[in-house]
Amino acid sequence: MATPDDATIRVTAGVDGYAVHASAVRVGNDLVVTLWGGDRPHVGAVAAAHPRPSLADGRQVSATASVLTFSGHCEDEIAREAALTLAKATGSQVVVSAGMHWESLPGDKIPTILANVREVIRRIEERTAPPVEWSEKRSLMELRIIPSERGWSWSLNDCRWGHLAKGDCDSFEDAREQIEKQWSAFRVIAAHGLLEEMEAR
Repeated sequence: MATPDDATIRVTAGVDGYAVHASAVRVGNDLVVTLWGGDRPHVGAVAAAHPRPSLADGRQVSATASVLTFSGHCEDEIAREAALTLAKATGSQVVVSAGMHWESLPGDKIPTILANVREVIRRIEERTAPPVEWSEKRSLMELRIIPSERGWSWSLNDCRWGHLAKGDCDSFEDAREQIEKQWSAFRVIAAHGLLEEMEAR
């Protein structure tokens, strides 16, 4: 499972003095993101979002966010949009801090900056969102993880004996951890069975 010591994702979008920068780090299954830019980067607003089933369609993922904005700052919508987007995409709890300031900013540059914000969020989403599904064949076994109503369903199947184990987890990372544990356990069982078979001969 990821810890704050793992590699931090860093991305930048835009040039000509209006670049927006972002960093993201996994804290367990959760995600902490910082957005900054301009002449005086700072913390202007912080948003925290968590995923939930959509109210319109329970099979779809949506998210809810809470925002704290410091007096005199206007990054609340930037932080909120980023947190909601990443919570829905990753299925994780997400905290986003945002703070950017350009002296004498021309009004016609605001759309450029907002586009750069959305681009760095897109790049972070691309690198942190779990795959739609995952499967891998190892020896005669198939390991598989797919989305489910409970979060993520994992299964371990053997080409000779069929289904061996399955379960449900809240996050993709937890499902990976569980399926790896089961894989290791069945390897030990299989090796023990082979040894007994050789001794019987």
